[in-house]
Amino acid sequence: MYQNRLINLFFLYLILTCVIEGKNPPFIYDYFSYPEEFSQNNFRPDNFQIGIDNRKYFLDTQAKTICVVESEKIKWVGGFGFEDDEFITPVSIAYSNLSLFVLDQSQSKVTGFDSNLNFISSFELNINYPDLLTFNPLNESVIFSNSEQTLFKYKYGFSTKEILIDLNQYSQISGEVISIFIREDGMIGLLTSSPDMVSFFNLSGQYYKSVQILIEIPRWLFSINGEWIVFNELGSYVFQESSEDIIVLPIHKIHFMTENNGLLYALSLDGYYKLYFEE
Repeated sequence: MYQNRLINLFFLYLILTCVIEGKNPPFIYDYFSYPEEFSQNNFRPDNFQIGIDNRKYFLDTQAKTICVVESEKIKWVGGFGFEDDEFITPVSIAYSNLSLFVLDQSQSKVTGFDSNLNFISSFELNINYPDLLTFNPLNESVIFSNSEQTLFKYKYGFSTKEILIDLNQYSQISGEVISIFIREDGMIGLLTSSPDMVSFFNLSGQYYKSVQILIEIPRWLFSINGEWIVFNELGSYVFQESSEDIIVLPIHKIHFMTENNGLLYALSLDGYYKLYFEE
């Protein structure tokens, strides 16, 4: 508890310092330690989603285990195996329409759970090594495969698949796609590494433009209040189109970042950070 107070006071000092200097303050809001059960079970989350009633879903891809934390209660599911609620290589999770979906790469399968992590159903994708799972504003599932260099869209649940973006058609875009963000207006941003750049497409998959990344080893892409933002694992971020200033936050060794209702969440070694954009 004392350590958390020191952390929050340090964040407040940084915010006040930035205001005095006339700069946009870093949008650290609070820090939360993981429940003790995480260390007791050797659970190291590297993926995270927020659900209904502020339920928090954590995935440890190495342990192949998921848990939901609601208030003081924790429920665990998963583990290595071929049963309905087990996984081989879970690589991505996404929450939509009161359900949590888990992407299993080697099985090319998505498994759906309700908000309490009760198994609902699974869906065969017929995609070579899918990497990333998300949802667009129309609540359609969107899945990217670096193996195929293709972004797929599924309508009517996971029953109808269509190609949304085929990167093989764009010689100006290369490298591995490591982050996807879809804005409320349907604009799609794809963050690629080697070279580091963001490529933009509209909701129907039409190419708009590509821009270079200004920070080293970029890892996550977001759009908050219309501003495209890129983060790296060292806690640095840049407003991709409106500023060339790189801002460094006092957080390090970020394992994963996600967005929910305009707030950002960053997983670290012993807990997670909640960030907000202060206008």
